[in-house]
Amino acid sequence: MPRQATCIACCSLQCCPTAQVKLISSTLPEQQLINTGNILRCDHRQTALAKGVPSTEEEMLLALQCTHNCWRCRASESTTQSAGRVTVDHPQIMQQVPSAALHETSITAKLFVMCEYTPGDAVDAAIAAARVLDVPALTQITISSASPPTMLEQDQALADLRTLKSSGVVEEFGVCDVTPQQLQCLVDQSDATGTARPSFVQVHSSLGETMDAEALLSLSAQHNVAVMAHDDAPITNVAEITNSVHKFWLPFHADDEEEPPLPTLQWMLRYTVVDTARSVVEMVGYVASSVPQRPKLS
Repeated sequence: MPRQATCIACCSLQCCPTAQVKLISSTLPEQQLINTGNILRCDHRQTALAKGVPSTEEEMLLALQCTHNCWRCRASESTTQSAGRVTVDHPQIMQQVPSAALHETSITAKLFVMCEYTPGDAVDAAIAAARVLDVPALTQITISSASPPTMLEQDQALADLRTLKSSGVVEEFGVCDVTPQQLQCLVDQSDATGTARPSFVQVHSSLGETMDAEALLSLSAQHNVAVMAHDDAPITNVAEITNSVHKFWLPFHADDEEEPPLPTLQWMLRYTVVDTARSVVEMVGYVASSVPQRPKLS
C-alpha cells in the first residue's frame, strides 16, 4: 500500500497541492507531517537572530516552537478537520513559488535523519516539500544523519535518492560529509550498476585545507562531482526536538485521555528557495515527520 500522510501545514493555499511528479509508492505505515512554512518571515526568528546566528539544531527548534505558538493562537479560526487531515492555515509565514518564476528559482533540500534511516524516508520528504511549495520538482537534495548510518542505511538512502532523480522529483542528489574512500565506493558502485552518480558532495567548512579535504577535492574533480561547503552542525539533541513535535498532537486528544506516547521523530527536511537571478533567499522552511499514536479527530 502507498504510504499516506496526515499533513499539518502552515500554508495560505490548499494543504499539499498535487505536484506534477510520477507516483512513487512505499509500504510503510501512515506518518504525520508538520510544515513550518517560511520561517524567514517570522518574528520569532528575527528575535533569535538579534542574539546571534542560530545553529541548525536551534533553528529547527525555533521553527517548530514558532509554528506551534502561531498555530495555537489561531487554532480556533484556522484549523479545519476533514477526511482525517488537519490543515492549519497561516498565510503570514508561508508563500508559494509563483509558477512564472520557477525557471529562475532553485529549491535545495537537506534531509536530517533523526534516528535510523527507513526505506522511503527521502522519497516521502522530497514529495512533501514539493507539494508544500506547489512545484513539480526540487533542484537538489542531500541527506545528513544525527548518528553515523550503517552500510545498509547508506545503500537504502542512496537507492531512494536515485529513485527521486529517475522519477523527476529532484533534478540532482548529493552526499554529505563522506570520506574520499566512501566517495570512490559510491562512484564505483554507480558505474558497476549503471545507476546515477551523486552530482555533488557537501563538505563541512571546518575541514578547511586538511588532507581529507584536498583528497576529496581531487577525487571530485576527477569524477566531475561538484564540491560544496556547509556549516550544519551535527544534531545532538533529538529528544528536545521530538518533545517540541509532541506538542502538536496533544490538542487532538480528549481532556480525560492519557497523554499520548512521545512520538518517534523520523526526520526533518529543510527546504531553501532561492531566486537565482537575484541571488536572494526567498524562503526557508522545515517539514518534519513523526510516528506518534494517531491523533483523534472527533
